[in-house]
Amino acid sequence: MTKEEYLASPTRASSLSYRKSRSLVLPEGIRVVPDRLFRADEYPGWEDEIYFRLIHRMENLDSPVIPPGFELRLLPPEAFRRHIALCYGMKDAEAALSEISRPPLYDPAFWVALCPAGSGEPAASGIAVLDPGIREGSLEWIQVSPAFRRRGLGKAVVLILLGRFSGRASFVTVSGRENSVFRPSLLYESAGFREKALWHVLREKKQKASRE
Repeated sequence: MTKEEYLASPTRASSLSYRKSRSLVLPEGIRVVPDRLFRADEYPGWEDEIYFRLIHRMENLDSPVIPPGFELRLLPPEAFRRHIALCYGMKDAEAALSEISRPPLYDPAFWVALCPAGSGEPAASGIAVLDPGIREGSLEWIQVSPAFRRRGLGKAVVLILLGRFSGRASFVTVSGRENSVFRPSLLYESAGFREKALWHVLREKKQKASRE
């Protein structure tokens, strides 16, 4: 895939941001297929997980509204690691954030935390990355603590990040699980993301060894 092919339609050209797609090497037993080419009967014995991709063209940006009782705080990466681990039930998020928490990808402007007033722990947080080569912003992690969901905090984080990409990114992309019970695609669409494309991530089921 060339840069020109990706820029023509980022959500349809790749299941990942251009930065990630350049270095992607799929492990054995995993395939990624665009929805327009997917036929379930061609993949018997494969587990199918569907992901969406969306893009914001950085036009008509909405202003973020921070709900009363919460404030924007500048926090160190350690606070984000704790928050991600909490939200996703992970023991430790350090490995997941290793690459984007150090230069050249790390930019504190794209690490956003909304905290309850007076608290140093996030109720909602978001991390994004800028690829200056093609002026693509990508939302990497967007999460809200279980106790603070459905209060508009997630949308506020997304809109804050979009505002910080203004003048630096020509477009911003995001992806996530299409069938998640939290329906994250609806959040991003409410913030102005469009051009939805679906991708099938297929994992070959391991055959159980037959008994003699």
